Amino acid sequence: MMQDPQPYPLITDHQKLDLYQLPPFIGELTCGISRQFQIDPVVVFGTILGCVAAATQGKIRTRISPNWLEHSSLYVINIAETGDGKSQVMNLLRKPIDDYEAQVQNDARSDYSLRKAEHEIAEIKLKAIKDSLSKTKAKNPATRADLVCALDGVAASKPKPIPIISIGGDVTPDALTDLLMQDSALAILDAEGTLYSHLSGKRHGTGSMWETILQAYTGDPIKVHRIGRDGGSITNPHLVINTSVQPKVWKEITDDENAIGRGAVGRFLIFNARSNVGYREAKANVNYPIDADLIDRWNKLIRDLLSMKEQRIFDLTPHQVAQFDVMRERNERALRDPDNRLDGYGMRLPGSLIRIAQIFTLMENPQALQLDDKCLEQSLNLADYLIEQRIQADAKAERSHERRALDKIANMMRKYHDEVGAVGAVNKPFTFSTRDLQQQIKGQSWIADGGGVDALKAALIKLEKWLWIYTDEGDERWKPRADLLDRRW
Repeated sequence: MMQDPQPYPLITDHQKLDLYQLPPFIGELTCGISRQFQIDPVVVFGTILGCVAAATQGKIRTRISPNWLEHSSLYVINIAETGDGKSQVMNLLRKPIDDYEAQVQNDARSDYSLRKAEHEIAEIKLKAIKDSLSKTKAKNPATRADLVCALDGVAASKPKPIPIISIGGDVTPDALTDLLMQDSALAILDAEGTLYSHLSGKRHGTGSMWETILQAYTGDPIKVHRIGRDGGSITNPHLVINTSVQPKVWKEITDDENAIGRGAVGRFLIFNARSNVGYREAKANVNYPIDADLIDRWNKLIRDLLSMKEQRIFDLTPHQVAQFDVMRERNERALRDPDNRLDGYGMRLPGSLIRIAQIFTLMENPQALQLDDKCLEQSLNLADYLIEQRIQADAKAERSHERRALDKIANMMRKYHDEVGAVGAVNKPFTFSTRDLQQQIKGQSWIADGGGVDALKAALIKLEKWLWIYTDEGDERWKPRADLLDRRW
């Protein structure tokens, strides 16, 4: 029996993440979690990268040349549809970080209370000395030496803030800067995109504020001077942003001219997930249990990295420099075409691959003092894949007329099925006329702003040519490939 031909893809289906080309641990962990949660492996892979980068807390860097020290801040955006299971993945992988942070904070609180009481006593003593110095007829006036001693006592007794490792995404840029002044290594590990509403200024109607994001990525000092607020500086800031968002959020980010023009967008690694909704197994949690040894190893890895005290610098060997230079030269030639620059993403790709190689190496050996040759090779081999992922994200953000029309057709079909039920849909399949679709879609800008029915007809002709819809001979009503509409992206 012949099968119906497959329709032309409206978005090119780029190469899939090949787990067998990754280091063993990250490949096995990604496979295990994605099978149980029935989610595209790229979401798991991107989340793992962010969590490991967060656990290093800026203690790992790589010296590529005498004047090139690659920082380890990492920004990751996983793009997936709502309901795909992004939060489940984030919660599982973030758990050892949350547990370690809770333990450290509990240990710090007992000392914090004592230090706070001592600080309050020191402040009372300082006030008494100030009062004594201000009185001209005091019986036992305080001296300047008493004042200096009291000031030193207040400074010495000031309690250290309760340590923070990760924060939520609902944070304003100013608050993020203040938190980095308190703890110079922070992570935003969040399955939502609220952060980007703050950065773009849309949430509170303010202007874009990407400054802290720009500087923390490269570890540049952040100097703060605000009217009416304490100033200060942050040396070697380390920030990890790991978020899983819907495609609409990526569109909002790329619509921000400041994010594009200042190179903020080019700093993010982008991973696009293909939705498995409608094809997931109800018993996946039973049929595909995650190997307990993998989770135990993951938990131990994160705790080992968080417990690391020393700073480490990985110096590239001559062989590694040669490997890296081959990739850089090939990438540089590609950048001659402005379309390959991708808002700065293409220019930053070599550095991003070094940061990924750091993570690969630490996952295989948390005590490593040198980049692993194989891990560097596997990271550099991701270059084309990462470029394709970014291009695909931009393609999803810029929805064509054909995609918009097909989305509305799918919506119309769902409503029809809800009205007539499953049996009715079989007895009388859903069809629509060009006018039916025009009435539903006439408010969209590409129809309302001059395109009109001619633009809609052109889109329908292409969809027919690409085998997404068809008509029977002599029939003016369109019929969609109902069995394939939910797999159109």
